[in-house]
Amino acid sequence: MEILIAYFSKTGYTARLARAIGDELTARGHGVVYDEIKRAREVSWVQEVLRDALSYPRAFTQVLFSRRAWKEDFFRTYRQVEEDLLPPSKADVSAFDRVLIGGPKWVYISYPVARYLKTVKGLSGKPVGMFTTFCGPPIQAFEIDMIEIPMTYAIEAQGGRVAASMGLTTGYHEVGAAPIFRLVSRILFRRPLDDFTLGSEHATRLITEFCDRVEKG
Repeated sequence: MEILIAYFSKTGYTARLARAIGDELTARGHGVVYDEIKRAREVSWVQEVLRDALSYPRAFTQVLFSRRAWKEDFFRTYRQVEEDLLPPSKADVSAFDRVLIGGPKWVYISYPVARYLKTVKGLSGKPVGMFTTFCGPPIQAFEIDMIEIPMTYAIEAQGGRVAASMGLTTGYHEVGAAPIFRLVSRILFRRPLDDFTLGSEHATRLITEFCDRVEKG
């Protein structure tokens, strides 16, 4: 199969995950092409936060109650923030058998990935894999649902079908909240945060399972 891996990476962690996925698929005999999603201009994390801060109280309320149906209802009405991009090298992905799209979690979808999902051509009827990175341990209600639900909606809006998904811990937080997540990992999972990062047994298993589902479509 010919597989496109499109990704946005601000600090390099998502890029490393994209390459790890690509290496696994290449080892299985597939052709892999990378397309880095690039923002049109750089902005500070403060500017990023301020663009969407008004949505956070309602979003965190959904997390606290952690009922998936409530989060799904939130994302049906949520107005996703997007960001201008440089033209992607593969603006039309219809020639590929599979398309994998990844980026960091910024509470929800990162703004560049949101714009890419809105504008990329050729997803209709295509199996799509989505992958993401986040600071904390793999908490379903917070780290996973809050990115996978809106990304699924965005992919389906373009006619694509989610065939595989995965999220991986980075242990890094731009605003300095990593120590909090390290403590949460110890409390909730009784494991250090590093047990969930790239290079761990957990990460290797997730990448393998992700690629299995990508192949099955």
